Amino acid sequence: MTGTATAPAVQVRKGREGNRWINERPSAGDVVEWFKTIPLHEGMEHDDYIGGITLIQSKEKSDAVVGFDDSGLPQIAERKDLVYIPYARVDSRIAYFWKLMEKHPEWVGVIEPVAPEGGTALGLPPGFFRFSVKGPAASGAPDGVVNYVGCSMRVRILERSTVTFGEEVKRVDDNGRPHLHRVMRGTPIFEYPHASKIVQVVGKYDVDHFSVMKAETGAIGRALGMAGMLVIPGSGVATAEDMQEVPTAAATSPAAAPPAQLPPEQVGESDDDIRAHVARNLTELAKYPEALAQFQEWARGRGLTTLDGLEGANLKGVARKLDRSLHEAKS
Repeated sequence: MTGTATAPAVQVRKGREGNRWINERPSAGDVVEWFKTIPLHEGMEHDDYIGGITLIQSKEKSDAVVGFDDSGLPQIAERKDLVYIPYARVDSRIAYFWKLMEKHPEWVGVIEPVAPEGGTALGLPPGFFRFSVKGPAASGAPDGVVNYVGCSMRVRILERSTVTFGEEVKRVDDNGRPHLHRVMRGTPIFEYPHASKIVQVVGKYDVDHFSVMKAETGAIGRALGMAGMLVIPGSGVATAEDMQEVPTAAATSPAAAPPAQLPPEQVGESDDDIRAHVARNLTELAKYPEALAQFQEWARGRGLTTLDGLEGANLKGVARKLDRSLHEAKS
């Protein structure tokens, strides 16, 4: 048997912790001061790249000790904190890489595609590939298959005096059609692992006409990250563009869904549980275009464009409306 709790001793988190800020958006001056502590290659200047650092805002959930009972046992509760994490944009990493090459005239740097197993898909440039996933809750696609376009890139730095362009090398697409391209050869100074990025071809509501470009840009940014170009410790090789796409990817490819007719109270009371429920039902409703269009019109009429700002009763209201729309579409 436990006794009454002592007064809560909740830790107040605010300000910079390592390479991120908690519950307080940093000023431009704060970011500049912090960025100058990040190590760069010799001869590179921080001032040239501070404009390419973007802050990504996210919510972080963790457990916290809020007090102790009379037996000395901790009382633990979940807490949410608003976190601002700095990431480097792809264009900044590219500029950084070429500037570093300029400072080393004895080097030749190359960002090149990596040929996928089985050859490049028909109609796509070198380094691109198709990727498909099938599952009961993978997407709103009629056949349950989600199609992605992917791209793989790598970074190499060669000794300039040894560089030659090799003979044209044949590659074959999915239909067995040959293509030719030239390969840069030379004594490697640094060779880094390849990096890939996949982008969903069809989103919740429409075809993504820019999926190929997104895959290429993301692969280049990640490859430069693997090569250590403008990587922020603690942020990994992901770019700002990668992080900004995460909420969309989570909403379009949810985990297995409970029955759509369940009201929010039966899938969890927290706002995060209800948002996940709404995301799953939106994917399911996409199978019924007319019903989806009606729900979208209802949402636009109320100025709703995203779930991120909704909470409490307003979020539950959206969830109930979506439940009814999906139930009627299936009837």
